[in-house]
Amino acid sequence: MMKLHIALHSDRMDLNTQVSALVPDENPPAEGFPTLYLLHGKGGDHTDWTRLAPMEHYVRERFPVCVVMPSCEHSFYRNMECGLPWYDYVTEELPEKLGRILPISHKREETFVCGGSMGGYGAMLLALNRTDRFGWAASISGALDPWEMIRAREWPEWDWIFGEGDRYLKSTGDLVHMLGEARGEKPHLFVCCGLEDGLIGQNRTFVKRAKELGYDIVFEEGHGGHDWNYRNEKIRRVLDWLPLWRERE
Repeated sequence: MMKLHIALHSDRMDLNTQVSALVPDENPPAEGFPTLYLLHGKGGDHTDWTRLAPMEHYVRERFPVCVVMPSCEHSFYRNMECGLPWYDYVTEELPEKLGRILPISHKREETFVCGGSMGGYGAMLLALNRTDRFGWAASISGALDPWEMIRAREWPEWDWIFGEGDRYLKSTGDLVHMLGEARGEKPHLFVCCGLEDGLIGQNRTFVKRAKELGYDIVFEEGHGGHDWNYRNEKIRRVLDWLPLWRERE
């Protein structure tokens, strides 16, 4: 397996960006390898999932898959209200440019997205708004219903990301709302959160609504906090849940 660091200029944002990628070192199928977009959390970057979790080891035992890990700053993977269009970058520009140099699949059933914390929000944001692109989405300790946090304005950048006042509610970024608004074939969903994590209530609210609407969703809760010990444990569960496993001879 190859580990790549890619410096990529985003034309849409007029910004130099960074991407890490894990690419199988074998001949790809004609339409490319299944591809997992793996998103970092608040304060992180494209190196998190290889520095703080042994992702190369985890994916090596499974069916060949490309893992794409972009840096998206503190954007929540949104087109920010006062900032850059990171959602457009991740859903359009990044796959198009990487497809020129990496053997990634663009088939919906072979395109997956997962993230932790802020990245968990991002994974669901992408999957619910782009059901045509992402067939499977997973959140590990995600901020899946952050309205109370936004309303409290715990961080000064909340307004830059989500807009002032209640603009978040019933928008395309309101994940609980978007569960009922998603068009096309519903993505398969996986959600997990630790019982000692302050976000457990948000996750339960999201999952309850998803089940009411008939989503194919797996929910796991158990002991664990909002940390990399929990993410290391659960990323392996996500990889087992995705259609990636193969027997080794």
